[in-house]
Amino acid sequence: MSRELVFPHWRSGATDGAQPPDIRPFDVLRCADLRGLRLEGLDLTGVTFFGCRLNGTSFAGSRLSGSRFNGCFSDMRGHPTRLPSQALPDTTGSHLYQGPGEHPGAGPHWPAVVTEAAWRAMTGDNTERYRAVRTLARIAYSPSFPLLGGFLDDEEWDVRIAALNGMRELLEAGRLQDSPGDGNALIRIGLRALGDANSLVTAAAADLGHAAGWPAKVLRELLEPVESRDDSEILLALRSAITLSRQGDPASVLATAFDAADHQRLLDLADPEVREEYLHVLGVLDVPLRSAWEKGLGDPSEAVRVAALSAARLLSTPLPSGLFEPLLADPAETARIETIFTLGHAGGFDRDAVERSLTDPSAEVRRLAAELLAGTDRE
Repeated sequence: MSRELVFPHWRSGATDGAQPPDIRPFDVLRCADLRGLRLEGLDLTGVTFFGCRLNGTSFAGSRLSGSRFNGCFSDMRGHPTRLPSQALPDTTGSHLYQGPGEHPGAGPHWPAVVTEAAWRAMTGDNTERYRAVRTLARIAYSPSFPLLGGFLDDEEWDVRIAALNGMRELLEAGRLQDSPGDGNALIRIGLRALGDANSLVTAAAADLGHAAGWPAKVLRELLEPVESRDDSEILLALRSAITLSRQGDPASVLATAFDAADHQRLLDLADPEVREEYLHVLGVLDVPLRSAWEKGLGDPSEAVRVAALSAARLLSTPLPSGLFEPLLADPAETARIETIFTLGHAGGFDRDAVERSLTDPSAEVRRLAAELLAGTDRE
């Protein structure tokens, strides 16, 4: 059974004295940065490489029968891509530098203005990469469209936004479907950014979603990894759910295909970031699941406890103040401060418990406790 691998990460030289990358026949690799990898002696029959970066990648001795390279790129300013001498794959639509005199039939053929922008987008500093990605989108050379997807994995948020805006503009101009291979793949890859950790990036992804008509099947697929064993994929699904909720649940996928209460197991995972985001989801989706909130408020991680307190304030019906009052004695000052804010939101708190915070070691906690008590006196 084929797999679709989006932004897979393997270290350079991964086949040199180490376990080779897990690529299987008929897999589809989307927007993978394979530069410097030695993918040698592997059975890559029928594998599709879509929007992959391939400078310094060696396929020597690998079986590439029936494989395809759609919108992939390597440039003569970097190390060549080494393909096997027999049974060349289909490289139509790709620009692959293979060194002087090697396999001219599969050699480079993108215009120089495109390769210049693509090279700078891969190798420049933050500003250069941002400008180069914008240039690639403006040039609108369809064989290079798959490369845009790869820049959604860039470490800089503004580069990711540039890629998303470029995709949206091409979609609105009716050009994105001209991409080699699967044009819809770029929409699927772009909408993964609904789960980005940066809110500006998720806003740009939402603009793309709106332009694409919020495809329900793609949105449901974004939420499915919440069942995954991969923490990064779980975070993607949780953050996507938060973004979709803020967008009013387009296509009603949250209402029909995502029940946050079914995923309490996430509070038992080792990664505190997953536990934080799950609590955030409970707040955003207005799920007053007491057992989950109790577990979050008692989490050993300060960051998770703080996230639980903050997220609880998103609930339309406040949880009982008695759940929060024990955290007035939390060892972390930040948690004690958040507790006072949350008690103010919930109301009906025990005044004696709050009055004990008037002698807290933290001046900020003392100040907020006094303000909370004064506010209730006026009421």
